Amino acid sequence: VQTLVVEHEASFEIGSAGLIEVSDDDGQTWQDLEPEGGYPGVARLTPDSPLDDRPAFTGSFFRQQSSFDLGAFSGRQIQVRFVGATDGEGGTANHWRLFSVEFRSQTEQDAFETEPDFELQPAFPNPFSGRTRLSLSVPEPGHVVLRIHDALGREVTTLVDRVLEAGSHAFTFEAPGLPAGVYFVRLQSGSRQSVRTIVHSGR
Repeated sequence: VQTLVVEHEASFEIGSAGLIEVSDDDGQTWQDLEPEGGYPGVARLTPDSPLDDRPAFTGSFFRQQSSFDLGAFSGRQIQVRFVGATDGEGGTANHWRLFSVEFRSQTEQDAFETEPDFELQPAFPNPFSGRTRLSLSVPEPGHVVLRIHDALGREVTTLVDRVLEAGSHAFTFEAPGLPAGVYFVRLQSGSRQSVRTIVHSGR
């Protein structure tokens, strides 16, 4: 194994961060595993946090790939772990979602991917002003409908009404001039459906 490739997205609010550690002694000791090009930020947490002042993933980013060089551990059995922390002062929008984790070498590629479920993920940002991002996943190809309704159940708009391939998909809800208030995002495919609440600030 030469490289670890992680496909992920995250929203780390102020006072939150995440990083990846590696161990080659069956988990007795751990060290930071840095992505190629380094981590994008430094964790700023409380002084007693184990992540405080360490290079880490911070802020928000949409689905991306990060590569980690494992050449120093060639020929050895290793473990990796994903470590996230918050100082408790942030909001409720923190998340770190993994889409796939892949170990690659020059001669072989062994990959395992999280099986897609039927899922409508929380909107980001939420509450929002003007636009927000909606992500969903479907386990197999099929006809998918994604609609926005107001608090009275009236349809505001249809974002998706077509066949989607299995896997993860993301869409942007543009809402210029939308009155402030609570709205509902409804995902439906066949007999399955999922609903999420979004809040438009109206600014």
